[in-house]
Amino acid sequence: MDGGSPIGRFDPLLRDLLAFNLVVRTSAARRGGWRLAEAVQLRLDELIGSSSPVSAERMVYLDHFCADCGLRVRTRLHDGFYLCEDCLACRTSAPSVDPESGEVVKGKRRWHRGRKESTPIAG
Repeated sequence: MDGGSPIGRFDPLLRDLLAFNLVVRTSAARRGGWRLAEAVQLRLDELIGSSSPVSAERMVYLDHFCADCGLRVRTRLHDGFYLCEDCLACRTSAPSVDPESGEVVKGKRRWHRGRKESTPIAG
């Protein structure tokens, strides 16, 4: 699968799993079998036992660009998009009425101060 497919979004995570030896090949390696390393399985059991799993929407991500403003800042996952706090608030705010046109406006993109000076990091 290519990097543009939905599963391709997990490539950085999969590379980290390999780099830190968190996954190992199974005896069926010829068929591409993988499993979590024993230490990882034990740690997952500890984490699940101590608290409920955290949903992807409640997590804070440090390595994504905001889908609306394009800055690489702390983001949260919302409806399949990584959004910074300002853009998330803008998207989830109640609809407002444009005083000039009288049209309902919801979720306008909000550009951060300093946007012109910032340069996105490649990758």
